[in-house]
Amino acid sequence: MNRLLQPIAVWAVAVGLTTCATTGPIDPSEDRGFFETLRGTSGGYQKTIDDKKGRLAEEEERGRELKSKQGDLGQELDRTSAALAAMRKDIRNLDQQIAKLQSRTESLSKRSSGSQAELTNLQTRLAQTRARSRRLDTDASISAKSESALAKELEALQAQAQELEALFDTLSN
Repeated sequence: MNRLLQPIAVWAVAVGLTTCATTGPIDPSEDRGFFETLRGTSGGYQKTIDDKKGRLAEEEERGRELKSKQGDLGQELDRTSAALAAMRKDIRNLDQQIAKLQSRTESLSKRSSGSQAELTNLQTRLAQTRARSRRLDTDASISAKSESALAKELEALQAQAQELEALFDTLSN
């Protein structure tokens, strides 16, 4: 009889130790043995499923928020790109206007013998203004400055170009 009880006792101890060594929720669909399956059905597995469903719902909501934000940023990018393109066009027009004024100033300088100092001053200021307009175009092309800063600088350059145009008109009469 002792020989019969010894293997059963060893088996019972092994099963008991295996059951005690396992922690965490058990998936009943996995075949882990009779005792582990019974231990896993106490609600721990359902709690794990519910936790994962909750995290999934949170992540799906976060995904929807990010998609919405991405759409908003895309619209903002399109608007900013269009504004920068229009600004670059205005800058190029201003640069052409200054180039024409430089050409007219050079021809006036060759024709006129009076007020050469003022004409030289005008030519210097025109060259500086044109250099500023080219820097501004470069800044706009690489988005080195904010849109509002570029707009302010463009307005200042346009005002300076008008001032130089008025000075040219005064010198040419």
